[in-house]
Amino acid sequence: MAIITYTDGAIFQAGQFVTQSFTVDTTQGVFVTPDTLADETVSLAGQYVVPGLINAHTHVTDLVVADQSPALTNMTEAEVTVFAQKNLRDLLRDGVTTIRNVVVALPTSICR
Repeated sequence: MAIITYTDGAIFQAGQFVTQSFTVDTTQGVFVTPDTLADETVSLAGQYVVPGLINAHTHVTDLVVADQSPALTNMTEAEVTVFAQKNLRDLLRDGVTTIRNVVVALPTSICR
C-alpha cells in the first residue's frame, strides 16, 4: 500500500480554488483520513488539482488523428486492441478519468 500526502495544492471545490492538503491510498485509488501515516509527502505548491474530466462521446478504437485511422475491417483484433489502449492512455494523460457509454436506441423503423 502506498499512502501519499499531497500538501499546499490549489484544490477546485464548489467553484473556487482552496489551498489544502489531502492523503491518498494510491493502491486503492481512494482518499484516506488525514491522520493516516503517509509513505511519502508531495508538495503541490503552485499547482492546481481539478476533478477528472468525463468524456461522454469517444470511440476508443479510433486514432486521435483522423487521417491515420485505418479501416477497422482491415485490422486484426490485436491491432484494434493496441489502438484502443493507446487512445485510453492519451485520454487519461489529458485528464479524462471517466468514459460514459451513451447508447441511444433507435426505433426499429429507422434501423434497416
